[in-house]
Amino acid sequence: MAAKYPFSFIFLLFLANVGISQKVWSLQECILHAQKNNLFIAQAELQEAASEIDLQQAKKARLPNLGADVNAGLNFGRTIDPTSNEFITKSFLSNNFGLSSGVMIYNGNRINNTIKQSELSRKSAQLTTKDQSYNLALQVASLYLNVLFAQENEKLAALQINSAQEQLKNLQKLIEAGARPKNDQLEIEALLAQRNQDALLAANNTALAKLQLAQMMQLDELSIEISGDENIDLLIDPNNLDFDDYLKQLIANDPNTEIAKIQMESAVLNEEIIASGYYPSLSFGANLRTAYSNQAMDIDGFETSFVDQTVMLNGAPVTVGFPQFDPVLIDVPYANQIGDNVSYGLGLGLNIPIYSNYQVKGNVEKAKINAQNQALIYEQHIRDLTLTAQQSILEAKYAKEKYETSQKTETAQKAAYDNAVKKHEIGALNSLELVNANIQWQQSSFNTLLAKYDYIFKVKVLDYYLGNY
Repeated sequence: MAAKYPFSFIFLLFLANVGISQKVWSLQECILHAQKNNLFIAQAELQEAASEIDLQQAKKARLPNLGADVNAGLNFGRTIDPTSNEFITKSFLSNNFGLSSGVMIYNGNRINNTIKQSELSRKSAQLTTKDQSYNLALQVASLYLNVLFAQENEKLAALQINSAQEQLKNLQKLIEAGARPKNDQLEIEALLAQRNQDALLAANNTALAKLQLAQMMQLDELSIEISGDENIDLLIDPNNLDFDDYLKQLIANDPNTEIAKIQMESAVLNEEIIASGYYPSLSFGANLRTAYSNQAMDIDGFETSFVDQTVMLNGAPVTVGFPQFDPVLIDVPYANQIGDNVSYGLGLGLNIPIYSNYQVKGNVEKAKINAQNQALIYEQHIRDLTLTAQQSILEAKYAKEKYETSQKTETAQKAAYDNAVKKHEIGALNSLELVNANIQWQQSSFNTLLAKYDYIFKVKVLDYYLGNY
């Protein structure tokens, strides 16, 4: 008797067999996911945060600082009582409090230039993140196209298998009819075996391409499903590009160009910052202090006492009592001392550099050299970018021409193969010649596929240089 299974078990078994549908990724989704999970971009964003802190520190240097100090000590021997400024020889306990503040009024415009330099550094950090995003986008696009190429090549391999199987089927009919010797099918069987091997290799290449894309995107899965090439829009026709316009857009959109320009400007500011060491600096300061000592005393009235002294009166000694007023001393309370001993201070400080042992001048000269070097780096970058643009446009034009030529070749080879099949069927062509015609058609199809994705990638490179992804 057949076993009966509940409907839920059958439903789960069905799901296990057909599998749950996997997300299909577009190129844009792949790029955004990779950028969101890329560690290098995360590091660049941390550098952005650090540059923002540097900028805030530079701006806050304009403001006064404020500090407090508290001291407590036990003194022995001869020392100065901080509450009376008198030397005493008793041990005593003291407590001091202070507040101090200072602000730089003028230092050769160093603070303003440092703020400008920090703003440039923050912008450079932001552009570095943007450049990391562009580079990653191009890498993801390349891997995405590799998957598309591998999938189409796998489909091509399947078509070639079907073609070889159809040839073998037709040949077997001719053999059964006595029109062909049985040995003729050996070449076709060998071709079919080669086509099966090609299909296996194509499937492995597809799996590897998907793995590489998934790894670049930081996916946990070992494979990824992507949408077809219908969403790969080619926004640029290399044959219609005006080089001067393209170069102008490229320079305007290239993060590294802007970074090189910023570094050049920052080097000039650095020269001015170092040169501020030639100028006087003026600062203002203020302080508030108070103190306590356990030896501080206060007078709480007077006591009268008599001191006997012997004096001579008419030649005879007489003892006389002289009055003496002795102060009554009491300890000054802690809170009273803190309030009574408050002192204030204000001051201006002027520092005038006279001779610095060539330190400032030497640093200024080195800063000038660095500024000149950064200018040369910027100029070289523009030259390199010009060469890159020229080469990229030329490569894209050649790739387009190659793709169009490959399509024509494939069409011709397909027509030649179809003609070879007809000749083979009427006995005007042997099986080996038919196999060779099939191989040439297969190779031309592969070349066309290769040229197609090479052209797409070359055009995408032109597009990505403009920041379009």
